[in-house]
Formats: sequence, C-alpha cells, structure tokens
Amino acid sequence: ADNALALAKDLAMHACAVKPLYVRESDVPQAVLDAERAIYVEKAIADGKNPDRAEKVADKSMKKYAEDICLLNQKFVKDMSKTVSAVLKSDAKGWSLENFGRIEVGEGMEKASTDFAAEVAKTVADSAK
Repeated sequence: ADNALALAKDLAMHACAVKPLYVRESDVPQAVLDAERAIYVEKAIADGKNPDRAEKVADKSMKKYAEDICLLNQKFVKDMSKTVSAVLKSDAKGWSLENFGRIEVGEGMEKASTDFAAEVAKTVADSAK
C-alpha cells in the first residue's frame, strides 16, 4: 500500500511538472494531429525539403510531439530512462491510467486591468463634489 501511494504521488508530481495534455495518443483529437502535422510539413518544405522528404520529417516530428503531450509516452521525471507507461507496467502491476486532471493555480482567472491615473482622477473629482 505504501508503494502504491508513493507511485500515485510520483505520477501526480510528474503530471504537474511536465503538463501532459492527454493520457495516450488515441485520446488526441484528429483535428489537433492534422493541424500539428500540417505545421511540420510546411516547415520542412520551407526549409527546402521536397514533399516526400517533408512527410518523413513530419512523421518523426509527430512521434516527438506525442512524447511531449501524451502522459503515457513521456519520460518519467524520476527515471528518464523509462516512460510513464513502462513505470506503470513494472511498478504498478494491474494498474491502468485512464484519466487525469491538472489544475494550475491562477489558470483561467482574468487579471483585472486598471488605469491608476483615471482612478485617481475619478476619486479627486468625486471628493470635489
């Protein structure tokens, strides 16, 4: 039980530190994959690659992209020689990771923007009344 709790805590810390967007590649919406792939192909063509070579470059880039955004594909922060998936298979027999949530402090909050000079002018005008 202590090992399970420690692993769960390590996985939570990993998700906070690395900020994955999805659990696995199959969770990534096709529109996101298509848009990202188009960027890689376009960049490769702009760098002088022919269209066939640009597709191969995009394939390699998409593999790296999946490693960056999918939790199970990421290198585990406590042991960079393993992926999160490999850690689950070796250290958490019978476990599967189906979903996760990550909340960042201040995320989604709007910062109030104030015009200090206008605020002072209003206060002075109100006090003159």
